[in-house]
Amino acid sequence: MAFLPLYVVLTIDVVTALLAVALLLPFSIPQLERDPTQQTSLWSDFVAGVRLVAAHDGLRWLYGVVTLMVVLIMPVFSLMPLFITTHFGGDVNQVALMQALGSIGLIGGGILAFVVKVQRKIVVLLCGYALGCGLIAAMALTPGTFFWLSAVCWALGAALFLAANSMLMAILYAQVPNQFQGRTFALLSTLMGLAAPLGLGLLAWLGALISVRDVFVIGGAAAAIVCLLGFAAPSLLKIEATPIAPEG
Repeated sequence: MAFLPLYVVLTIDVVTALLAVALLLPFSIPQLERDPTQQTSLWSDFVAGVRLVAAHDGLRWLYGVVTLMVVLIMPVFSLMPLFITTHFGGDVNQVALMQALGSIGLIGGGILAFVVKVQRKIVVLLCGYALGCGLIAAMALTPGTFFWLSAVCWALGAALFLAANSMLMAILYAQVPNQFQGRTFALLSTLMGLAAPLGLGLLAWLGALISVRDVFVIGGAAAAIVCLLGFAAPSLLKIEATPIAPEG
């Protein structure tokens, strides 16, 4: 970002995306056979996924907690460059370093989720998201001369987010019937897609009232509280007990 032209930076993104696709090419995904007499559409499949989630209290809580967390924490990721320049007096080098450390944290969190065998994935999910959001709030509370401490918090938070995301995917893959997985994931993607602009809209309204630093502190703390509230839902804590069966 500091030394390369923008088109080179964007090319790196394209090349790494192609590499990710290439790694999946040797694998085959078994396809479920559909009844040829059963007529379905994209919309009917999506509605079926909504009904499945709505019919099970544990899934409703899971989707609700994750969606509300994204609403509260998304403005933080959008404001990271501005936070670095205003709070730490940094430039593109500090922004690039923070992004790099965040990526290293994501890789570390993915390796951790792969290596460590977890018995209660929902507990790790809620704790990982809560601690990750809490570290974002703590990062904003560091003095302006402690950039490295803030960077460490950011990297650790990224690792926790990735580990929690891995638990989320593992729970859905293990508990949701195969024929409904695409539909439930589509609903989750839709909720995340709606939550992001909603969070940014909330930020635009708050922008005239609070500082960038306050957005990090309030957003991170509020998102952490939302995740911890998940422990108050018995159905959410028991989501791994039995596979989720479609109604009817």
